[in-house]
Amino acid sequence: MLPFNEKMFTAFQKSHDETNVASSKYWQSYVDVIVGEIKEDGLDGFGTSYNLTKGFGDAMSFPRRPKIRRLLIFPFLYIPVEKYLAQRNQNRTSMSVFANVKDFFSQGEFIDRVTRELSPVTKELGINRYNNVNGSNIPWRYMQAIGYIELLSSRLGWGDEAPTIEQLFDGNTMDIGGGYGPFVDALSMFKTTSNVGCKSTNYLLDQFPVSFIANQYLTYRYGSDVLPPVLNVDDLKRTDTGKDGQSFRVIQNTSAKDIKGLDIKFFFNSASFQEMDVQQVKEYVHFIKNNCNELSHLACFYYPSGKDSNSLAPSLEIFNKEFKALGQKSFDLKGFVKGTMYLFRIVDM
Repeated sequence: MLPFNEKMFTAFQKSHDETNVASSKYWQSYVDVIVGEIKEDGLDGFGTSYNLTKGFGDAMSFPRRPKIRRLLIFPFLYIPVEKYLAQRNQNRTSMSVFANVKDFFSQGEFIDRVTRELSPVTKELGINRYNNVNGSNIPWRYMQAIGYIELLSSRLGWGDEAPTIEQLFDGNTMDIGGGYGPFVDALSMFKTTSNVGCKSTNYLLDQFPVSFIANQYLTYRYGSDVLPPVLNVDDLKRTDTGKDGQSFRVIQNTSAKDIKGLDIKFFFNSASFQEMDVQQVKEYVHFIKNNCNELSHLACFYYPSGKDSNSLAPSLEIFNKEFKALGQKSFDLKGFVKGTMYLFRIVDM
């Protein structure tokens, strides 16, 4: 069970309520559902309640099956059947997804570390949406993170100007819209495996209540290596104990507009830029410019979507204007989210 800190939740919510930072229209309905779940049951359903981590977590959804509902009529009959069928399908497909595409991946030592560390987490937190990787069950979103890192590790497609992945990650990093933390966690494990990024900080920036869940999950994973969350700009003035290795820190988006000088070398975003309003994307461009260094890069992953609200074009147009595009790579593996990774240099050398 993921520990629930009511005092911490109240602090995150207060910071959110006292600012004028609004969620995008796309995300507002998710926020309302998630907050309701937390107020009712804390974080008890982190691994099993789809509504608690709706859109960013690793709890299964149980799709409605109209034929079964017409046949069985009553919820106490058809709901258990729907859950059974969904879980049976999950168990069956989880064994084959990674095995069928294993040859695509080259970072064997890194993947071994992820499976070694995440297999007990999957069990302890009761995560029911997982995939079997080399004999170990890991949360589904960590497998997707492995895919992102593999895309970044290959120089093919980026051109001669792109750094190696070791150079890309050798410093402070940030996942914007990082959900509960799978990518920033996997990124940290890659740093450790590759012996880069010593004494760096891995930041996760997200909106309430996702930011609170991420803080609790990363604290569960890394304990005192997780620095106090940043709920307003004054939180950055705190003096923290120096670390021999890497640290983690969650930043709630309510404070982003006032933050400068974080010296981030690598920024990452998966999907949420295409789910933001244009003004929000522009604000993140401002944030990135205020917190980059001369070697900084931004990587963005976009999934295909025909919906106007999830269009790739608005944010990509802004990034191509503000940053230097280095290339793009398509990603199309069965069992993973399909899409395209884009890489930008923040400062044009």
